[in-house]
Amino acid sequence: MIIATVAIMVISQRRRKATDTGKDDENDMGSVFVWTPLIDVAAASVHGLGRRKNQEDSFGLSPTGDEDLVRSKGLLAIVADGMGGLDAGEEVSSGLVMSMLQNFKDDRRPVNPAAELDRLLKIGNANINELLKNTVGVGNGGSTLLAAIIRDGLLDWISVGDSRICLFRQGRLIDLNKKHNYGAELDELARRGEISAETARNDPRRAGLTSYVGMGDLKYVDRSIVPVSLMPGDKVVLMSDGIFNTLLDEEIINELSFTAEGAASRLKNGVLAKNNPYQDNFTALILEYTGTV
Repeated sequence: MIIATVAIMVISQRRRKATDTGKDDENDMGSVFVWTPLIDVAAASVHGLGRRKNQEDSFGLSPTGDEDLVRSKGLLAIVADGMGGLDAGEEVSSGLVMSMLQNFKDDRRPVNPAAELDRLLKIGNANINELLKNTVGVGNGGSTLLAAIIRDGLLDWISVGDSRICLFRQGRLIDLNKKHNYGAELDELARRGEISAETARNDPRRAGLTSYVGMGDLKYVDRSIVPVSLMPGDKVVLMSDGIFNTLLDEEIINELSFTAEGAASRLKNGVLAKNNPYQDNFTALILEYTGTV
């Protein structure tokens, strides 16, 4: 087990060479494994290009070796999936992660984690909107966002877009956030009887995001209403759609039955074993609570 003594920040911005075969190389896999004894959290990750030319997923952890920061504010974890259908996906996702991590580290005042996540998202969205305003234009680039803070055995989280944050507890995978895509709106219309289930299911616009960082004012933001009390062995999983659109929930559950480090390795192997010719970038951060009741 590795105890981190230095700041950890992992953000991937790799591009493929024209001669690449399209298969993931071990050098393309960003990874981190740290144990943060001050808050009883082991963190591991998997991060790959898939069959894409650019890596538009980014992720990061706040410095685990900064004891003052960890004691006062806990551990911040972020996953951002840049939108491949728009411009500047790489720059937006990495810029968002860096902005939120930097502001988390720079402001040392103890604060309610839920309020801190709101503050960081507001700053990050403003910074990304400014970036796009000066480049491709607001709304012409964007990213999903998952962010979580663990402190004192409690989890707070916030999300925008269609990436997933889940709690793995006693063999169950529990979704914590909602997806902000057109499919969710179509399904709600079907539940109300305004359109048929078949119409909702077959609409080609289902995957389109209805809220994302970089669109200007955010339309939807999901957040924890109350903190989640973590139990020993719980895992909090932040993952981009390259993971959950490739693996069935049953497969994800099987891999999460191992330690955080083992689960990350098995998720990576599971995705690569599918050999999907259209495999998207894939990223997962796994935070395992190692404390006691």
